[in-house]
Formats: sequence, structure tokens, C-alpha cells
Amino acid sequence: MGSKRVVILVISLVLAVILGGIAALFLYGQPVKMKINQDLDFVLDEDIKEILTYASLAPSSHNTQNWFVAVSPDRHELKISVDEERILTVIDSERREALISIGAFVTNLLEAFEIYGYTTTLTLDDRENELICARVGYDSPPYPVTDVSAVEVFVRRHTNKSAFQKTPLPEDILNTLLQNHADYLRYMPAESDDGKFISQTTLAAFTQQANDQEARHELSLWLRFSDKEVKAKKDGLPAEQLGLRGPMKTLYYLTTNRESSQGDTWAKQGIDMAKTQLDGCAGFFLITGQDGKKGWLEAGMHLQTFWLDAVRHGIAIQPMSAALGESPYREELAEKYAAENKLQMILRAGLVDVYGENAMIRRDLNEFIILDS
Repeated sequence: MGSKRVVILVISLVLAVILGGIAALFLYGQPVKMKINQDLDFVLDEDIKEILTYASLAPSSHNTQNWFVAVSPDRHELKISVDEERILTVIDSERREALISIGAFVTNLLEAFEIYGYTTTLTLDDRENELICARVGYDSPPYPVTDVSAVEVFVRRHTNKSAFQKTPLPEDILNTLLQNHADYLRYMPAESDDGKFISQTTLAAFTQQANDQEARHELSLWLRFSDKEVKAKKDGLPAEQLGLRGPMKTLYYLTTNRESSQGDTWAKQGIDMAKTQLDGCAGFFLITGQDGKKGWLEAGMHLQTFWLDAVRHGIAIQPMSAALGESPYREELAEKYAAENKLQMILRAGLVDVYGENAMIRRDLNEFIILDS
């Protein structure tokens, strides 16, 4: 009897350790909790700070958050510029995606101002050698706004890297989106010849980029490898931004570092994940526009206007535009889809069981906002 009790006790202890380990994997894999600090070194109305906070939830490549804002409270004006220290010089040497991100920031800004009851004016700066991209003027609201629940769309908007449903998008929603954004939006179902071409070209370009050592190094600088680093940096790509949750997040942080993220194994895992993502979607939305500073800013504004609309209709989105930055794939796409407007963004799209929301991994306001004297 004694030996049986010992065996039972040992088994119980082993099970307790296993269950405890599983519980720990889930516990440490919980999403990191972030709160954007809105304190500034100068006086600015609270609602303007709220508006700038929502504007900062705009998308950017590698979550670089490459915007810089100079505020003039007296003139009721904002100047939005490119932060040169946050440019991806390897995969975005022309600054196309950086300017698209600024355009997305501007759209968030304008829509948030409207929700809070302000009227705005926008001037885009098309001077190629000028860091300033846009000037936004704003007038005080004629009355206090008490219902700003519409700002939830900024929090719900996020890059979703999970597997989407392959079922076609609801026809009424698809037609509404295409009609609302007819000037710059195209759609290609995943099972169509065009959809298959986009998928194959995107995967080939992603593979080429993943196997480029300079691109690997640049990406590694923006990867984050612990919740502690995320809270310190407040930018980049932590597990949440890579679509990892629960035990997968914990295992990722335990097994990956900046050096290993530049290796062949990590690159292959990324390529395999991209293939899974491309195989698992309803189709691809394409954002078109002109090249050059102003064209890319406008493309970013169009991107975000459409994306917020997609959020309202429950359509999940993931930008997958590697082919537009890699030769020979961008040339192949330009030749196949030659038109007055060029392709500027490729977006994987589909329905999902759980929509999710933005991880809110963003810098505090005082890290990108200054007083414009």
C-alpha cells in the first residue's frame, strides 16, 4: 500500500507541475497592457490630446510610427512631418510606405476631429525635399460633443495576421465598399486568376525579402522580445503584432532573440506563415494612386479611409505589399495592371470569427509632439 501511495503522490506532483506549466504559458502569454500617456510639456486642450492619441493608432510598416507633429495652439494648426529616424532605409528606400503611413495618420486625425465636432482644413506639402507633409487647421467646436463613441473604430482597426475565412465576402458589403471607394479601390477574389497571381507574386516577393540579410537585420531592430522591452520602446513588433497569443507568445519570447531572428530558421517560419495567410483569405483589396510625395500621402489617406470603412463592416485586413517594394515583382505587377493609377498597397481581406482590436502599442504623446513656436 505504501508503494502505491508513493506512486500516486509522484503522479499527482507530475500532473501538478505539468498543469502549472501550462497555466504559466497562458498567464505569461496574455496581451501586454499599454496606456498612452497624454501629458505634454505645454498646455493643450484635452480633446486635442485625445484626437492626437487616436490619430497615432494609424498603421505603419514595422510599427515604426514615423510621424512627428508640431502643434500651434494659438493658431489652431498642426504640422505633420516625417521622422527621419524612423525610416526603413532597406525595404522602403523611396519612403513610399513611410509617406503612406503619414497619410493614414492624417486621415485618423481628420476623422477624429470631425467626431469631436471640429471643422478642419488640410494642405498637403508636395515639396519632395521638405520633411513637412501636411498642415491641418482646426476650429473650435460650436458646441460640446457628448457622444464620441464613434472613436471606437480607431481602436478596433488593427492588422489581423490570423487565418481568415475563405468564404467570399458578403456581396452587399463588397459592393458597398467598392462603391464608397471607387476612385482608388480594386478587389480580386482569392480564387480568381488575378487573386492567385497576387498571392503567388506576394509570396515570392516576401520570400526574397525574408532571404535578404540587410532586410532581416532591419526587421530585427524593430522586433521586440519581451513585455518589458515593449513597455520601454512602445513601438515595433512584439508578439502581439506578429499575431501570437497565449502559449505561442510565451514560447516565442523564450526561444527568440535579436540574433536568432536574423537566421534562416526564423526566416523560413516567416515564409511559411505568409503562405498560410495568403492561402487563408477571401481575396485582396488593392489601393491605387500616383507616385511621388503627394501621391503617396493621398494613397495613405485612401488606405485608412477604406480600412476604417472595412472595420465598420467587420472585414479583417492585413497589408501584404512586399511585391510593391521588390524587383522584379513590382515591375510585373505594373505591367499586368497598367493603368493611370499605380498599385500602392495590397491588402489581404476576409471574415474572422473574432474581430479583435488594436494592441495599443504606441508611443506617449510627448515622444512625437512638440510646441510649434
